[in-house]
Amino acid sequence: MLYLDTPSPSRISRSVQLEQQNKELSAQLVEAQSKLVSNISASDRAKFESEWRELVSARQVIDRLKMNNASPPDLAKLAAVAKVLASNNIPLDKAPDQLEKLLQGDIKPHEWPPIINLSEAGGYYFTSGSAALTQEFEGKLETSIADEIADNLQRYQVDVVEVIGHTDEQRVARSTSNLDLASIGVIDGQLPVDALRPADNAGLGLARAIAVANVLKANPKLNDVTVLPMSAAQLVIPGDTLTSGQAGNVKERRRIEIRIRRRGRVSPAVTMPPRL
Repeated sequence: MLYLDTPSPSRISRSVQLEQQNKELSAQLVEAQSKLVSNISASDRAKFESEWRELVSARQVIDRLKMNNASPPDLAKLAAVAKVLASNNIPLDKAPDQLEKLLQGDIKPHEWPPIINLSEAGGYYFTSGSAALTQEFEGKLETSIADEIADNLQRYQVDVVEVIGHTDEQRVARSTSNLDLASIGVIDGQLPVDALRPADNAGLGLARAIAVANVLKANPKLNDVTVLPMSAAQLVIPGDTLTSGQAGNVKERRRIEIRIRRRGRVSPAVTMPPRL
């Protein structure tokens, strides 16, 4: 048997009353408008009419919200819900269906792309104190590692590869660095990787990330992605934990991490006011 939700007589009566009041107020607004615009200039009249239409439209929206028992707190809750849905790429009109599927287990939780960890403990070596790749490491980057990255790019529909250089906390035995001058030339292929001379772990991590990024950029399997070299220096130990000061020769910490993601939206530039 089909049951219909029939509005109560009191609600119908209230709706009729609101509709009648709306008609009466509209007539009064039209009359007031004709009196007000008769004695003003054409430009002021156009501005007045535009503002008047906005006012009438706003009043009608408020009337409709009142008829549906909507209040400002209700709208605030709706705005918060809409923000969460938008951040998860769920259209508002499809939200009920999507949430129902999620509750029933038809939608799996978001699966993040894996992090590819290439540490000295796993056999991925650089020349000591420099960014030069061993032949074995470079060969793996050109074959099995590039294949793994390409597969993940396709699977997760992403287009950015982040190459992050990590070090242990042993100090670099060099007093001056040329990374400010030479990094761009190495990235552009105008200088060899061994031209980089880092003087600290931050520079060493970046130099090694550049070396790996250059090999990946040259691979035709990764033509349509952006490869970004970065440095985490000695600050992050395996497991995404900040160091509290753990000096020593630690192979697991001397590593390259490869993370993939989707290109983010570019935010509008913010212009800062000049200092007085």
